[in-house]
Amino acid sequence: EQMHELLQSLSGFSESQRPCFESTDLCRLLSQMLGFIQKGAEAHKIKITPQFDNNLPDCQVDPRGIRQLFLNLLKNAIEAMPDGGTLHVKTNLLDDKTEVCIDISDTGHGISETDLRTIFRPFYSTKPGGTGLGLPFCRRVVEEHGGEIKVKSEVGKGSTFSITLPVSQSL
Repeated sequence: EQMHELLQSLSGFSESQRPCFESTDLCRLLSQMLGFIQKGAEAHKIKITPQFDNNLPDCQVDPRGIRQLFLNLLKNAIEAMPDGGTLHVKTNLLDDKTEVCIDISDTGHGISETDLRTIFRPFYSTKPGGTGLGLPFCRRVVEEHGGEIKVKSEVGKGSTFSITLPVSQSL
């Protein structure tokens, strides 16, 4: 069902839907998504290492959009490590306590500097048969939440996607 929702969102990428914000436990949601990808990770010899901040407050997010965001980034991380590796997922509350940060890191092949400049552009893909909609979708979800998504990568060493989201929404 979750994969079906993700595919529906990607196929409707150009349609604008307003997020439905709810108080959500992001660590619980991330744990669910990690459970969802667990078998695929094991099949690729990938070790998952979560590091969740136990003091993270519930955040005002659209759970459906954030779930799809996490699922897409986790799936990309697994695909970046075809020969195995480590998938590290970390959450923490930033010092001002108004924002949370979620880091999704892999020890995969990394992203070249040239590709880093264009990965969030719709229809740009380095994957055979890729649609080029996954990362633009992720950026859109984060921006609809008033957050920010950044990526750091080193070819041959892996990538880290850092998502910063506000704890509460100004409605």
